[in-house]
Amino acid sequence: MFELIDQLESETSGVRKRAGMAENARQGYFNGSKPPFGFRVEKVATSAGPKNKLVIEPTEAELVRELFRQYLAGGGAKSTARHMNQRGLLYRKHLWTRDLVLRVVSDSGVVGTYNWDRLDSGGKRIRPESDWIPMAVERIVDDEIFQMVQELRLRRDPGRNSRRLPSSPLFLAGLLRCSLCGDTCQLESSGKLDANGEPYRDYNCRRFCRSGKEACAGYRISVDTLDSAILGHIAEHVFTAERCHEILRDSSKTSAFSDKRPPNNAGSSNASATNSASASSAGMSV
Repeated sequence: MFELIDQLESETSGVRKRAGMAENARQGYFNGSKPPFGFRVEKVATSAGPKNKLVIEPTEAELVRELFRQYLAGGGAKSTARHMNQRGLLYRKHLWTRDLVLRVVSDSGVVGTYNWDRLDSGGKRIRPESDWIPMAVERIVDDEIFQMVQELRLRRDPGRNSRRLPSSPLFLAGLLRCSLCGDTCQLESSGKLDANGEPYRDYNCRRFCRSGKEACAGYRISVDTLDSAILGHIAEHVFTAERCHEILRDSSKTSAFSDKRPPNNAGSSNASATNSASASSAGMSV
């Protein structure tokens, strides 16, 4: 009983806290501890006590503008990340990655509207837009430039380009590691076609694909070449003729043993049949 009361109080407290944070955001105050790139948190005095406001961080704001310029220049997210890294223009002391570039150029906060509660508690899944609470902030880039980048993203989106295969199944997915940095390897496809009209598909270092040579030199190898080599090795050294015969013999023995075993419900079926017969002879309906 006491546990149920504690659980109810905990849930009620959580609902109240969330409602308070939502109202705080509606009034234009920032709830989080880590501001979006291009902004910093500034304490302001209110009748309810000190609260946080998002204000432009000049150094980061200039990096945001440079990010938009490079992306519009036609290089793409990875190329933009490499350009920034090569010039030492880092993301809060970290190398830029393709995902970081895309996150910043798609953030509506840079055009004056920061959406609180856009992501779930894990920070990965996007909530329904009806749950977002918009907060007015200072703009960093113009609406026209922001819209041009969004349209360019849609044209470059691998999911909308039939010549790219971003989600193609990989035989060695999750198994390969880069020998230079130890990160996992992923599919790399530029969208270019080979002599047969098929897109080039290679394994390459995940860190290289996301941040470029500044993070790792990487090593590119054809998916078909490596898959064939691995499958050939398995066929030659693991699934030998002798080993396959052993597997077949074991499988045959198991199958023969299963055929000889009586069904699990045989006893209960016989008992049911006997009871039914007795009931019928006594003039009872079952």
